[in-house]
Amino acid sequence: MVIVVEFHCLVHEYVDHFPQLDFPRPEVCPHCHAVNVFIGHGFYLRKALSQTQVYLVRIKRWYCKACHQTLSLLPSLLLRFRHYTGTCGYASAGVSST
Repeated sequence: MVIVVEFHCLVHEYVDHFPQLDFPRPEVCPHCHAVNVFIGHGFYLRKALSQTQVYLVRIKRWYCKACHQTLSLLPSLLLRFRHYTGTCGYASAGVSST
């Protein structure tokens, strides 16, 4: 499952400052509704394409000790299921919106 989180920064700032970012730990598991059961579970890499550059973005993951499901914190500057950043319009990226 993915939770979209606002980090109030641009994609290059997110990439450059990833180790210093404060990642909110969810209090309740959206799968099993257990409380305070999340532990850090590393990250995975995802490509993000801006109008001029390709970034490798680390996406923070949490693991529920109760139901063994993972939860990812997707920065709001990325679009779900897309490689483009939220600041990169479809037309300017050369992609049809139809």
